Amino acid sequence: MAEKGRFIVLEGIDNCGKTTQAKLLQKYLERLEKKVFLSREPGGTEAGEEIRQVLLKSREPMLDPVTQTLLFYAARKEFLNNVVRPNIDKGVTVISDRFEASTYVYQGFTQGVDLKLIDGLHHEAVAATHCQPDLYIILDIPAEESFKRLKNDDNTGQDLVFEQQGLKFMKKLRAGYLEFVQRNSGKTDSVFLIDGLSSKEDIHQQIIDLYDKQCANN
Repeated sequence: MAEKGRFIVLEGIDNCGKTTQAKLLQKYLERLEKKVFLSREPGGTEAGEEIRQVLLKSREPMLDPVTQTLLFYAARKEFLNNVVRPNIDKGVTVISDRFEASTYVYQGFTQGVDLKLIDGLHHEAVAATHCQPDLYIILDIPAEESFKRLKNDDNTGQDLVFEQQGLKFMKKLRAGYLEFVQRNSGKTDSVFLIDGLSSKEDIHQQIIDLYDKQCANN
């Protein structure tokens, strides 16, 4: 029987190091001769990338938070149906830069979208596809550190449109991610919080240890 692929997500506020760690994990798994597909959310499909451009385009005023939520879940449904499910069924591990926590944090906890609406969309788009992450890692750094790293960052980041909201908004985002971890602590054993201020090498080792615990032998 062919080995089933895994679904792994890395999350956190901007400049927390999730993209770097996703790439390091990809290289580690490939050295183990695992098949790996590295993607991002929103994105991963043609429709998802188009929705991404709509969502992350700077505009004044920003899109209504409920509109944002609906678009994120439209992209997410395509991502699960066309990227995650087909790959894990073929034994390919999918590593995603962001997933559902971003919607709970950015649109729910921070912008006030009713969590009952998000839960309902989550059920239809995620739970119904049986594509819950096997390992969900939140990298935690202070908002001040995020802005400090932004000055020295040579990539565009996913959420420049949200970064423009300032330090106060970023602090709310961090609080939202901590709330997400707390909210899911009694629902699943796959969500983990890692100190993003640790060294890149130490964070990578912690992720490997979690992978070995959650995915390697299951």
